[in-house]
Amino acid sequence: MASTRLWQSARIVEDGAGRRWLEFAAVSDCARCRAGQGCGAAQWSRLFGEPRAGRLPLPPECTLASGSAVRAGVSARAVLLAATLAYLTPLLAFVVTLVALEAVAEPLALLLAAIVALATLLVARRGVQRRLAPRVELADPACGALESGSDGRHV
Repeated sequence: MASTRLWQSARIVEDGAGRRWLEFAAVSDCARCRAGQGCGAAQWSRLFGEPRAGRLPLPPECTLASGSAVRAGVSARAVLLAATLAYLTPLLAFVVTLVALEAVAEPLALLLAAIVALATLLVARRGVQRRLAPRVELADPACGALESGSDGRHV
């Protein structure tokens, strides 16, 4: 049984330091997103990539040349697990800290719980990024910018 992946088109780029990245087109470039019918797959690149540039690090095993048009796919299950890790873990840390600090003054307990939740979020974000290593394939010219579906050929 093939796993379902969330796919998004990208281009392989190299920065001035020689690091290679998957650079994603803006959601506004997708006709389905502009029509309000997008699948939402572009959101993972915003959530877990380099925020300002719409980039994700290129998996080291990918040997395609810079400038190649590709599609990057992340397992739908990995996205679900990453969302759980990114959202539920800090919330639980906040609540557990509040309960543990019940004897402490309320403003201090809230402040400490917020600090613990933020620290948990930062740690969780690193774990999320490792779980969302994309599968990279050469893009099919007929392929839309955003799509979901079964795995194809792996590069």
